[in-house]
Amino acid sequence: MKIKKGLKKYIVCGLIVVSAAGGLVGYNKYQQGQKALHIVQGGRSNINTECTYKQAFESYLMDTSWCTYKNSEGKQIVNITGERYSVERQHGYKYSIDYLITGNSFKLYKATMDGVEMNEVEVLMLTIKAMDSYDSVDNF
Repeated sequence: MKIKKGLKKYIVCGLIVVSAAGGLVGYNKYQQGQKALHIVQGGRSNINTECTYKQAFESYLMDTSWCTYKNSEGKQIVNITGERYSVERQHGYKYSIDYLITGNSFKLYKATMDGVEMNEVEVLMLTIKAMDSYDSVDNF
């Protein structure tokens, strides 16, 4: 079956518009994720106002990685993962910390150490250690 030339043009134009719209939606999601990352990475705590969360956790944990995702309710989450060895270096502990983004601020969503859920006090202790580990003199 032959498709008329005019109809082909409309189909091609329609596909271009749909592709462009999909690209814009993808870019918008990317921008939201980047904004969420900047909110957490640039966040500061009263524990050590001289450093950001990014500086603290990247100083304290090894192989730190950052990503964003949306939970089942569509809320924006920033995830930090990294590893920290025990003092005796006999065991490496794998951490995963998720922060819920609300407007231009964030709060703890959930965290695990070696797959075991951490409570808020344990995450606070980890954050204090991370903030204390950052030395602005050595990190310029």
